[in-house]
Amino acid sequence: MIVVPAIDDERRASLGRLSAMLVVASLAVLPLTQRPSEIVYAAREGSEVRLGLPVPPHDASRAAVVPRRDPFVSAYVPGAPSRSGLGPSGNDAIALPPNAGALASAANAQVVVRAVVLGRYSRALVEVDGSVEVVGVGDTIGTTRVASIDAAGITLASGARVLLRREHP
Repeated sequence: MIVVPAIDDERRASLGRLSAMLVVASLAVLPLTQRPSEIVYAAREGSEVRLGLPVPPHDASRAAVVPRRDPFVSAYVPGAPSRSGLGPSGNDAIALPPNAGALASAANAQVVVRAVVLGRYSRALVEVDGSVEVVGVGDTIGTTRVASIDAAGITLASGARVLLRREHP
């Protein structure tokens, strides 16, 4: 019987590294042992090379998808007649009238609070003479600054209080 002497840790580590390198090397040369494809044989012979890609069958029951309009362009056309008669200004493409921007003066403007969102940064949906805008504390309505927003409505810096309208359209 042959007895193999014990090896020390340094030689054991060296044998482990050597076996790992042999495994990696054998995997690295594995593609070299494969048979070349028909494309390589055809190219060596100088004949025309054609790839035989499968073509999916045509399904005549499905119509081709043709977009009618660019989905990223607004469909709103000012003054266009409404198809349903439900939209503002005779157009049913949007739910609210377009925002014309802040007015020069809020003194003569009719301000209506339509909605309030309370939280860390409270916001209010305000309609000013037909223009709809979202305001927060510190924003201005015309020339008047919004001082506070609470569940009842907004308070302006001038001390005027605009209450939330609870009517439903």
